[in-house]
Amino acid sequence: ISRVSFACCLSLFIFTYSPVVFAQPKAGSSITNIASGDFYDEQGNLQVINSNPVILTVQPIYSLSLQSNQQNIGTIGSKLNFPHVLTNTGNIADNYKVVLTQLTNDQFDLENIAVYVDRDQNGEPDDNNNLLNNAILHLEADESVALVVVGSIPKNVVAGNVANFSLTSTSQLDPGNVSATVSDVAKEIGRAHV
Repeated sequence: ISRVSFACCLSLFIFTYSPVVFAQPKAGSSITNIASGDFYDEQGNLQVINSNPVILTVQPIYSLSLQSNQQNIGTIGSKLNFPHVLTNTGNIADNYKVVLTQLTNDQFDLENIAVYVDRDQNGEPDDNNNLLNNAILHLEADESVALVVVGSIPKNVVAGNVANFSLTSTSQLDPGNVSATVSDVAKEIGRAHV
């Protein structure tokens, strides 16, 4: 097989099996469709008939994703970080509120728990603005923001104990209050040995 034939076959394979991604239209944009038909009349002339235009207005779609469940380990008194990414997967700008719930199906709750923006995605808070204090995050369509949950293991915890909590982000503009939730686990592993 020649190099040219191989390159052509490889290109065909790549283009045939590549996932095709289409951007969804923005809310409020218009899509116009005109049907058209043609025929030959009795004199053999080509005649084209167009329908009236149909104009559709794209409705807002509110959607989000919150990635992903995390597990972390630490010793008594240590600070643990749980990184997440919130994405507006809808076709319109939206505002989001985050809520953290410490669950009861575990042995302890993390102390000084807070949620911060992590713009540089290094797993550390970028500022002291705790999003649990009724903060609202504004995201344009297809925009994402990295978040980090921070909490400390209390001093009265026994090795092997776990803390379970969930982080939920909810749309503030969607009438149905669409939301997404992740579940995180912190485990105390005993004294650190050097």
